[in-house]
Amino acid sequence: MRRFAKAIKLQHLFIFVAVILCVLGLVRLAGPSVHAAAQNPVPYPGALHNHPFAKAWSPTDLYNWGPGSNAPGNCTNPNTSEITNHGSYVELSTTGATGDCVDLESPHEYPTSDGYVYEAKINVSNWTQWLSFWMYGSNWPVGGEIDAIEGGSGRNYVSYHYEGTNGPTSVSNCNDTNGCDANAGPITQPSNSATLTNIAPGTHIIDISFGGCGSGCGAVGVWYDGKEVALVSGSYVLDGGSSDDPYWITFSTGSCNSASNGDVCGSQGQTSGNIQIDYLRAFT
Repeated sequence: MRRFAKAIKLQHLFIFVAVILCVLGLVRLAGPSVHAAAQNPVPYPGALHNHPFAKAWSPTDLYNWGPGSNAPGNCTNPNTSEITNHGSYVELSTTGATGDCVDLESPHEYPTSDGYVYEAKINVSNWTQWLSFWMYGSNWPVGGEIDAIEGGSGRNYVSYHYEGTNGPTSVSNCNDTNGCDANAGPITQPSNSATLTNIAPGTHIIDISFGGCGSGCGAVGVWYDGKEVALVSGSYVLDGGSSDDPYWITFSTGSCNSASNGDVCGSQGQTSGNIQIDYLRAFT
């Protein structure tokens, strides 16, 4: 019996060692691929997986951007005390008071030629005015402005602004809610864009993709959590589809300076809120 018990113990030891070796083997096989995936991410939407990774900005990188010129946004006196680097995310907040605005803007422009994708992981407390993740060209409004997210009156919108025949104009799914883009045309791709972009506050992954649609035609797609929610295309997009129309990248929140400057604050008033940015990535 003692010899038999010893044999059983040895058998258990062999099994235990075999299991450990097996686990170590799996870790060894998985290690490089997991590491590679972390170093070379792909865009969240499956349809954009063929765009190779180019660059990533950490929360600290974004914090160091600081406020920019933000010419189209009318945030002429940003409240820098409301920009906070929490380490794992950078936060922009507003009290909701008129003129209490803040932004982070890239130190220079980035390409918008066919194939470029910019992806941000954000958390939104609520859709206060005008909480946004957006990009615009230096020759605004001719070069265009894409508002991938833009809060207002408790909900979110997508808009594309450009230089029209009679001055700046836009397409948007805000439907003139609370003074938003009163003269904007609708975003028609997809047909239910207004419904798709009406997402709840919380954590979302937002992608802005740039493409072409033939000679003299540009295209900008907006994706929420892997699904394309808006596509704007035509001769008026990206300065006629120009491959030389780089954009500034901007995150912002807060109300406009005043209703008299042309940026309508809205009849329903402002609310406090914040946007937290975990990361920003670029793909080509």
